[in-house]
Amino acid sequence: MKTTKVTPKQFIQALSVLRSQTRSNIEANQITALMRLREAGEGGLSVGEVGDAVGITHVSASRMVRVLGCHGLKANKESGWGVVEIYYDHTRPRATMARLNKKGIKAVDDFLEMLSN
Repeated sequence: MKTTKVTPKQFIQALSVLRSQTRSNIEANQITALMRLREAGEGGLSVGEVGDAVGITHVSASRMVRVLGCHGLKANKESGWGVVEIYYDHTRPRATMARLNKKGIKAVDDFLEMLSN
């Protein structure tokens, strides 16, 4: 895998692009989840796989996916960001699946493009 050196200025600019398309208070583990979901493509990841990729529990991953999705957290009256689609795959009946929607793909791609400039 090719690594490129990113300056702090590039990262801050890229982060501002991502924040403008999601929420201003995006956290590092949420960015990691978005990157992993982008890598997974159309097939997405199960909530458990998102948790494993980020290094958080299944319960925390479930909350994160709801926040990244459209539903948000009803208990906190926090609306979702609308960048992740939550769905069920008949081949994995016990798994709740998540994948980036068009808005999420654009947000991540714009973020990565800013990092590469």
